[in-house]
Amino acid sequence: MALVRSRRQNADAAATRFDFTLLELLITGAIVALLAGMVLPALNRARDQAREITCAGSLKQLSAAHVQYAQASDDFTVPPAVKWEWWKYWPGNPLFRSLLGLESAFYQSRAEYEASYPVFPRGMACGKAVRAQEPDLQGRRGNITYSYGINAEQAGGEVPSGYAGFKLSRIKAPSGLMAYADGLNARLSKGFADPRGNYWKTGEAAGSFAIPYRHRSRTALNAAFQDGHVAETRWEQVRDNDIFWVDKRAFVFRD
Repeated sequence: MALVRSRRQNADAAATRFDFTLLELLITGAIVALLAGMVLPALNRARDQAREITCAGSLKQLSAAHVQYAQASDDFTVPPAVKWEWWKYWPGNPLFRSLLGLESAFYQSRAEYEASYPVFPRGMACGKAVRAQEPDLQGRRGNITYSYGINAEQAGGEVPSGYAGFKLSRIKAPSGLMAYADGLNARLSKGFADPRGNYWKTGEAAGSFAIPYRHRSRTALNAAFQDGHVAETRWEQVRDNDIFWVDKRAFVFRD
């Protein structure tokens, strides 16, 4: 009998050790919620910072290849497009792609382009570019123009008569003239730079030409400049600073 009582007492003691009062459970829950409230925002900030670093790093790759392209092309920089045919835009430029370590992918027709557009590594996509994370209608990923665009204003928006391109060495302030930046389309135009009537209304909708301000609570973008550096730029500067867009002294015209 003594042995039975001893075992029962031990079992009761063990059960007692693992019992919690309602107050203790409430306190534990409150502590867990408090810790989660402290940790989750920090994790979100860290994730956003990682995405911003990826965006800036990819633009740095584009700008470095841009400068190398000029060194290999008699000082001419990467043209936005050939004869402004959209399937011959800069993402498929053979020399530019080779400088990025990618295979050539220049297309001669719209059908060719749609069958196999110039894909870039998914790791180059901006983590904050919504459409860049999704497959297109053919199930393909890697369309770089959902993440970044080229400065089309430096070619006068539309190509001026006799325009042959522009030379890097003729730019007075290459550190202030944008080459590439966050984009929703292959071409970036100043007319879509004001977010109040564009990006803040349309977001990252398909077919939009809006300049996307994905950083600093949707008030800034990452831009790669003609000298190769990358910097975060607020929307007011993008909208108001003409030097950010064009330096006509660098234009070269055919005879």
